[in-house]
Amino acid sequence: MSFHILFEKVLLPTLQPGNVGVLVNLGSHRNKVVGQLIRLAGANLFFRPIMRQT
Repeated sequence: MSFHILFEKVLLPTLQPGNVGVLVNLGSHRNKVVGQLIRLAGANLFFRPIMRQT
């Protein structure tokens, strides 16, 4: 299942004003539509940097 389908069908319907959406800074997550939908639901959006092993 792609991130966009999972987001639209599972996560988006559960978002409420004041929730926080935390996304990893991956290409599939850096989609303007996803960010706009999270904000339209009244939630805040934060991007978490990709963890790199050293």
